Amino acid sequence: AGELVIEARAETGPDGKPVFEVERFDGTAWTDVAEISGYGVNAPSAAAVDGRLYLIGGFSGAGGTPVDDVQVFDLATSTWAAASPLPTASGGHAAAVIGGRIHVIGGGTARSTIADHVAYDPATDRWETLAPLPRAEGSPAAIVLDGHLWAIGGRSGNSDFGDVFVYDPAADVWTPGPPI
Repeated sequence: AGELVIEARAETGPDGKPVFEVERFDGTAWTDVAEISGYGVNAPSAAAVDGRLYLIGGFSGAGGTPVDDVQVFDLATSTWAAASPLPTASGGHAAAVIGGRIHVIGGGTARSTIADHVAYDPATDRWETLAPLPRAEGSPAAIVLDGHLWAIGGRSGNSDFGDVFVYDPAADVWTPGPPI
């Protein structure tokens, strides 16, 4: 009770066209609150910091081209703004927040999966390049536990990975975690 879920539907609908709705769930019902600005994207990552939802990168709905756009939805005003672009146009990455900064890991470009790890600071609107993942992987899951970023699973081409990597932000280093 009292929880709020925001869904920015960056996907394609049954007709193959991009879905642009941003919906709010109050525990009982979904309500449309806005549309994603610009064009539709597939496989972005998303994170919330200080009442703002960040929709990061993805692949353009029109042709599957990776994009570097970062769109920011203000929950209080239901408006969109642009933030500094992702350093590498990509999609299929994961995002998680540590200490108010959004960490974006893995993903893919138009050519391959990547091991990129960057952090965005909403206070300065700047990106910082951090220690890369130990292996290039698209579609990892990311969580924060006890101040550490966990990268779980992922894939490249037809290969699925059961690896888990744990990032220590104080040391800027990844170590192996327990495999899936």
